[in-house]
Amino acid sequence: MRKYRYSKWDSSQQRFDPDQEALMDELGQDLMSSGNVTDSLNQMQQQGLEDDQGQRLPGAKDMLEQLHQEKQRLENQAQTSSESRSPEDGGDLDNGLPSAGDTENPEDTASSAEAALTEMLQKIDRLENQLKNSETCSLESIDEQLLKDVMGDQATDHLKQLCDIPRTLTDAGYISRTNGKYVLTPRGMRRIGQKALRDIFAQLRKGRGGGHNTISKGSGGQIIEDTKKYASGDDFQVHLQKTIMNAVCREPAASTVKLKPEDFEVFERAGLERSATVLMVDLSFSMLARGHFEAAKRVAIALDSLIRSQYPKDSLYIVGFSNDARQLKKEDLSYIQWGESDNYTNIQHGLYVARKLLAKERQSNQQIILVTDGEPTAHFEDEAHFFYQAPPSPRTLQLTLQEVRNCTRKGIVINTFMLENDKFLTAFVTRMAHINKGRVFFTSADTLGQYLIVDYMANKKRTIALG
Repeated sequence: MRKYRYSKWDSSQQRFDPDQEALMDELGQDLMSSGNVTDSLNQMQQQGLEDDQGQRLPGAKDMLEQLHQEKQRLENQAQTSSESRSPEDGGDLDNGLPSAGDTENPEDTASSAEAALTEMLQKIDRLENQLKNSETCSLESIDEQLLKDVMGDQATDHLKQLCDIPRTLTDAGYISRTNGKYVLTPRGMRRIGQKALRDIFAQLRKGRGGGHNTISKGSGGQIIEDTKKYASGDDFQVHLQKTIMNAVCREPAASTVKLKPEDFEVFERAGLERSATVLMVDLSFSMLARGHFEAAKRVAIALDSLIRSQYPKDSLYIVGFSNDARQLKKEDLSYIQWGESDNYTNIQHGLYVARKLLAKERQSNQQIILVTDGEPTAHFEDEAHFFYQAPPSPRTLQLTLQEVRNCTRKGIVINTFMLENDKFLTAFVTRMAHINKGRVFFTSADTLGQYLIVDYMANKKRTIALG
């Protein structure tokens, strides 16, 4: 637990001052576990924040801890003062509180000091209750004057900064308030996706010498070295040197270079094969219990961001599965939470829902990316669900593998990312891969994003002939 000693604010102290993007990144990080914007904001205010310069803004819990320490100090002081006073002379109270002077009656002085001490302890108790209540309600309910009296101007300034967090993010367009609750805006969702993707590429750079971030906005396609005259509708990837040389050659005697539309030379792009993908995310209890749930959410958000920015002509669907399977809206990815009743793993129904979604697509390149940590323990048959404890029932295995065959007949490739590596599970996914000719990756929560994103981008390197 960090300890803070508040002092009188004189404007000389270095002030915590995070930018809007840093606050949004912090909010997105907490959303991976909470799934609720209002709860995440409250968590930020309770825990406090730290900026890139190492400056920290203490949260409500830090203030509460400081209050506990001060209360204990004053109570010890009161106890010591009480023990040092004798019945004969009333004792000699030296507790650091203001003294009435040597000429005043010692008993009056002691009584005055005790009264001041009692008043301060009462204020601490009131402030303590307000800080505790802020865990379930707003920090706005804290009495600023009471906080100032007990902890000083600096603590009051910190409280104002904590209260400003939601307002700052709202003004930046990352969140909005609807029906008394905060929700993400489309801009906020994009920021979370971009951050998730940046984090994955940062991990890749650490693991691979010479690696670099290749994310950029555009319509997709691999840039090749050939160039062409710009025509309406082309991606505006300008070859600067050739563009300038075209202008120079057009007017070789000119003292300055003046560009005209016909001077622009752009890179050609190799066409990329369009693909339709269903990301199947295991939402069963084991994913939460083993610490895999947040990693799965993060990679779903990152893949969505990658496709939106790099491969906008690709299609992506998200299917969550546990007791049964359901399509998840991309805008709801940040809010996905585990349900207490989701104890089973219905891979069969997930594959069925994924296959039906891909049937709407015209792309010949179709794939299912399956992220799971458990063998199938449920199936859907004759409009009813059947659940079994591990090991899976033969009927569940039979129908799950039958759905794998159904996908295979439709030309859908199933690539499986396994977050556990027990004997039975390995045998089952190996059987799936044998039927479908897809691939299996044994990974962990820490490396899931790297494996999945790199594999997706590697598949996109296959090019088709330019028209």
